[in-house]
Amino acid sequence: MKETIDRLESKMAIGQSRYAAKQAIREQGKAWSVSDEKIHSFKTRSTYQEHSIRFVKWARETHHVTQLAQLDPRAGELVSEYLRIQIAEGKSPSTLMARRSAFRMLFSDRTLADDVKLPVRSREKITRSRGPVAHDKHLHPGEQLTSNFLIPHASSLLFG
Repeated sequence: MKETIDRLESKMAIGQSRYAAKQAIREQGKAWSVSDEKIHSFKTRSTYQEHSIRFVKWARETHHVTQLAQLDPRAGELVSEYLRIQIAEGKSPSTLMARRSAFRMLFSDRTLADDVKLPVRSREKITRSRGPVAHDKHLHPGEQLTSNFLIPHASSLLFG
């Protein structure tokens, strides 16, 4: 796990302009969709680390891969297998895309798992915050969800 954390740490670029890095790459004639292979946000790092550690644990338990040096040459094969399992388990398209992005960053391979067709996101299937649900209460404490719009409780309007 430490190797995974160290690798992601080496990609941190806090305080460096993501926009400037992408502009410099584009000026070299690279494609419009570019990455400087750096992480510019602590939240992104946290998310990528969570997904990466979960994957590395799975690879260790399933394929007995104990070091990143063993995992690197098999990354394409194992990431594709892992994502297919996640699809079969019904993970949401957003989750799957975030995981693939994390793995692409971890292994510095923008085409990793291109052979896996991820489900398409559709507005109708997004359920988070579409109605009052227990796992969303932390998002808007003191407010209730009505007709897909958040409205403050009447007491907060009166007493402010």
